[in-house]
Amino acid sequence: MMRDKFHRQIDLIQNKWYRLAQAVLDHLRAANRNLSSPNEEEILTVMEGDSKVVSQARAIQKGCLALLALQQPMAVDLRIITSLLRSADDLERINRSSVHIAEVAKARLYDTSMPQFEGIKALATQAIRQLEDGIEAFQRRDPELARAVIKADDGIDQMHREIFGSLLERVRENDARATMLMFVSRWLERIGDRATRLACRTIYIVEGVDIESETEMRGYRVFPNGAEP
Repeated sequence: MMRDKFHRQIDLIQNKWYRLAQAVLDHLRAANRNLSSPNEEEILTVMEGDSKVVSQARAIQKGCLALLALQQPMAVDLRIITSLLRSADDLERINRSSVHIAEVAKARLYDTSMPQFEGIKALATQAIRQLEDGIEAFQRRDPELARAVIKADDGIDQMHREIFGSLLERVRENDARATMLMFVSRWLERIGDRATRLACRTIYIVEGVDIESETEMRGYRVFPNGAEP
C-alpha cells in the first residue's frame, strides 16, 4: 500500500515535469517566431512566463527531495527521481535562454537581411526539434529516441560553429547586429545540449548506464573549434 502511494507520488511529479516541459517548449517556439516577426504581446508573454517556470521547477525539485529524504528509493525509482530533479533545472535554464532570445527580438538589434540569419532560423528549427524529441524520449522512457537525440546534437554543434565563425569578423568590427546573432546562436546551441541531457537521463533511467559525462563538456568553449580569434 505504501509503495503504491510512493509510485503515485512519482507519477504526479512526472506529470508536473511534462507540463512544465511543454510550457518551456512553447516559449522556445514563440521566441523563435518573434526573431523573424516580432510581436510585442507575445514577446512579453514569454518574458513574463519565466517566473512561473522557475516556480514550477522549484516545486518539482522540492517534491523530488522530499521523496529522496522520506522514502529512500532504490534502483529504478532512485534513477527516476534524481533524473527528474536534475532535469527540472535544465528546463528552467532552457526557458531562460528562450527569454534571452525573446529579449533580442524585442530590442531588434539585428538585421534579418544578414546571410547568417537564415542559418539562425535553421538552427532554431533544429533546436526546437531536439527539445521536442528529448522531452518525448524522457517522458516515454524511449532509449532508441534518446540515442537519436544524442546523435543529432553533433549537427546542432556544427551549425553553431559555422554561424559563429562567419559572424566573428563582423564582431571584430564592432557590428552590434552580428553580436546579437552570435548570442542567439550560442543560446540555441546550449538548448540543444540540455535537450541532449534529457536523452542521456532517459538511457540512465531505463538501462542504468550514465553516459551524460561523455557529452557534458561539449559546447563549453567560448570559441567553437576553428573560430578562435
